[in-house]
Parts: sequence; structure tokens; C-alpha cells
Amino acid sequence: VQCHGVSVSSRNDVMSKTRMPHYRFPRPSTGAVRAVIALLQPPGSCKAFTRSGSSYPPLGLCQLAATVQGRGNNLSPVIDADGEGWSDETTLKHILSMRPKAVGMSVTSGTKQLCERWGAMLKREAQPSPLRVVLGGPEASMDPRGVLTSCPSADAVVRGEAEVIFPELVDRLLEDMPLQGLRGVLERSQEGPELPELLRVPKGGFPSLPFPALNDLPVHRYWCPDAVRSPMVTFHSTRGCPFKCGFCASPELLGKKVRGWGVEDVLDELEWLVQEKGVKEVSFVDDVFTAIPRRTQALCEGMVQRELGLSWFCNARADQVNARLADAMAAAGCHQVYIGMESGDPEMLKFISKGAKLPTLERGAALLGAAGVKRSVGFVIGLPGETDETVSRSIELAKRVKPERIQFSRWTPLAGSPLVKAGYGRTEGGDAGFHDRLAEDQVSRWLARCYSECWGDGWGKTSV
Repeated sequence: VQCHGVSVSSRNDVMSKTRMPHYRFPRPSTGAVRAVIALLQPPGSCKAFTRSGSSYPPLGLCQLAATVQGRGNNLSPVIDADGEGWSDETTLKHILSMRPKAVGMSVTSGTKQLCERWGAMLKREAQPSPLRVVLGGPEASMDPRGVLTSCPSADAVVRGEAEVIFPELVDRLLEDMPLQGLRGVLERSQEGPELPELLRVPKGGFPSLPFPALNDLPVHRYWCPDAVRSPMVTFHSTRGCPFKCGFCASPELLGKKVRGWGVEDVLDELEWLVQEKGVKEVSFVDDVFTAIPRRTQALCEGMVQRELGLSWFCNARADQVNARLADAMAAAGCHQVYIGMESGDPEMLKFISKGAKLPTLERGAALLGAAGVKRSVGFVIGLPGETDETVSRSIELAKRVKPERIQFSRWTPLAGSPLVKAGYGRTEGGDAGFHDRLAEDQVSRWLARCYSECWGDGWGKTSV
């Protein structure tokens, strides 16, 4: 289907007939069957990017596991030690009992040190048996050599959407073969300046791609402050972002075209989660849930028709929301939308290539509010060119919108983002939030001022 120049797979695509079914995979046993690669979300993973006590399923790892579950139960078990609330000792015991040939982890800018700690610890405790550590995720995709430098225990990194090559990667590990030469993989021993390709599922490949294998994860333990009910799971219905925000690396990482499962496939999966897992709340983690408004409208109408009874929240572009879409989202159970307004200064919006004007953003936010959907509005503070005056304009915009939740965030230079490519900010080593064009204490003062002036009006106090 072509919607607004963006390709998304249709349910009627012939490939949809080949979509893989759900596979049950057991929790780690006491060791009779050897795993090929244990996919680990270490204890403390969610604490690396939230202070709220939130807990989320390792969606990317579950997606990888789903691609090989038809071949056997223990090829690539997912161990969500963070979600289970396990201690380091319990986590080590479970992983080592499976005697894996490798351990895989997903790396973000905030979890590099955690992944290195676990990679080194697992290699040490597995001796004399050899153990390979393979890292993927956003940071490994955007800065593979930097990750290998920051994580000495890592033997290889995979760039991009690893499900493209994961079955072959498992085969190579099973046969104790090197990973060098496998698409998207950079081994530590490889030399030369060239990087492997950034893997992506082709736009026609989603109907045959299984949904993440959440089967036996501790769904009852997943939670975040935005959820109004539990159990809660996160859910990707699409990948990719057609927009060009200068501070964001998502289009570089996941592509500039939106790709995803067909609407009916998404509805089938949601229905399975409700009926089989008792899920009541969904966090849609699509980069922009409203990227294709016609698709979003159809999905909302389908959720109502199937009487799923879910409550949910998502990310959206306020400039894409009209009254009909806002009403459809509310009717389908949407109780909150995160809207990135970024700045109240028109010139700042131009500088970061937001592609939206302030009146349009304000109008979309008002329509969502009128439909009964709570607005969680975000601003980025400390962007290149930020001044006292631009901060004042952001505060003024926030006061005009008066969202139910408000979030002022420090600009973090992300590897692969247009601003970093243009030379703004630093990402090599140290704190990923460090940049060299503003003193950190100045940004801290601006953040304190933003919250002080906005919260003083008695709104936005439910911010997270």
C-alpha cells in the first residue's frame, strides 16, 4: 500500500500467507540442552534510562528469537533478568546452566558500561569454555567501532535489523565458525576503514516476519508510569521515520521510509496478546504512530470493531492529527500521546528541520485534548543556538498548550543524527549527553527554570 509516499505491507500481500506462527519457548532449564546464543537483558537495563522503576520487555531480542524458534526450543532463549528482578548471581546461574556458545545483548548509549560489565563477567565465569559476546542495538548500529572500543569483551557487533541474518548467525555459532563475512557483522579482528552494511528488513518482508516471541516472558511484571493498567507490553507495528529532526538518529538507524506489518496482522497479534497473555495495556513504540494517518485510522477502527478493550499510548506528530483521527484514537483506547514539540522558537524548529510550524503543532495538540487524550509534550533544551530567549519561547508555548504532562530534556548528541554528523556535540567515550557548545551548568539552569515556571501554573505536574 502506498500512503503519502510511504510503503507499508498489505494484509493481501501474497507473502502474508507465509507468516510464521507463534512459538512457545521455555524458560531456561537446568542445562540438559545447550543454547547456541543466549539473548540477555541484564539486571539494571531499564534503570540505565529511567528513574521511575519502569520495566519493559526486550522487544528487539524477542524479535530475533522468533526468527529461529521453529527450529528448536533452546537455540536462542531470551533471558529478561531485568524484568524478572533477578540478582546478578541468579542471572549468572541461569545463563551458565545453558552452556551457551555465545551471549547477545542490545546496546544503547546508556547501557554500554552495563553490557561490557556483563560480557566480561560471563566470559570469566564460563572459563575454561569459550564464550563469544555479540552486541547489537542502536549504539552498535550507529557506532560499531566505538562500541568495540568501549566494550573490550565484545567479539563482534551487528549493525541494523539483525533478524535479516540471525538464522545464519546461529548456524555459524552452532558450527563454531567465524562471523566475519556475514552481512552486517563487524568482528573485532576485522581491519580496514569500511563498515559492514546497515541491515534492514526489506519493505516487502514484514508479512513473513514473525512478531516478537513474548510467550514466556514475565509480562505481569512490565510497567511504566504512563500505563493505566497492567499487564503491559511494548509493541512495534512499524519501523522507520520519514522526518528529518536534526537531533534524532532514527531515520538513519531504521530508514526514512515507514515499513511494517499489515493492519490485519497487527490486529491479529493484539488479539492474541489479549486472549493468550491477558494483556490490557500496550505501549506502541513506533517512531511515529501517526506517520501514515490513513493506516492509523484503519488500525484504530479495527481495534474498536474487534472489541479488544485495550488501553494504549504512543508517539505522534501533532501536525498530522485532525479531529477525525483524534476521535478514532480515543475511541480505540488511546489515553495518552507523546508529542515532541522540541522548541517554541520558530528559528530553532527550522534549524533542527522539524518540518512543522507552531500553529499546526498547537492545533493538533488541542484536538487530542478535546478528544479526551492526555498530551505528554516534550521539549529539547540545550540544542546548538539555544539562548535565554529561545528557552523563554519554549516556556511560553508550553503555557499556551497546557499539556497534562510535560518533559524538558537535555539535548543528547546521538551517533548518526544530522547534528552530530554536522559536527555538533561529542559522542566518543564518556557521557553521551556531553556537548562542547554549552556549559552543562547553563543547560541545568535552563531545565530548572523550565520546570519551575511551568509547574508553577498548576498543570503538567504529572510529568515523568
